Amino acid sequence: SNWSSSPFFPTNPGDSALFPSASATVIVSLGTPVSVAALTFNTASSYTIAQSSSGGTLILSATSGPASIGVGNTLTAGTISVNVPIALASDLVLTNSATAVGGQLNRLAINGVISGSNGITVNGPGEVALGGNNANFSGNFLVTNGGTLTSGGAGFGRGAVAVDSGLLQIGATGFSAPPITTSLTLDGGAVAYT
Repeated sequence: SNWSSSPFFPTNPGDSALFPSASATVIVSLGTPVSVAALTFNTASSYTIAQSSSGGTLILSATSGPASIGVGNTLTAGTISVNVPIALASDLVLTNSATAVGGQLNRLAINGVISGSNGITVNGPGEVALGGNNANFSGNFLVTNGGTLTSGGAGFGRGAVAVDSGLLQIGATGFSAPPITTSLTLDGGAVAYT
């Protein structure tokens, strides 16, 4: 599927995109810059937002309050992957309501490079994994509501990380010390090096 600028596809600040249930993995290609306030995935299987050969950036811009990317608790067999560059024009809330089912980890993977200085809040109970090299991202992270934020180190950018009630998991793969260049605050949360 291609994300188009047709009037049937959300492409403006404040717009929301709903990705419904699918019986198999769905790949959505993004070929131009697209501004939306919210992406919501209510599906049992995997989705991937991929960059087409002509490129494309996901600009997260809410007209009021934070922008959001959310995964419903219906995800039972896979990963929601956002593999395009992300420009934050608003604060962002990443919520993964899916939990492990039968040993299958259900993950929200933000693999595109994040730019901007707005803050990111990670809500649980599921895992949010950062796969991009976000060295130029200067916003802060807050992990709360039992969420798990995972990265090899470069994903955290240059901002502060606070773990209120959740887990910050720093992987050895791609680890570059120090993984957090400003500060880490624990207030009822935990840090694990894997």
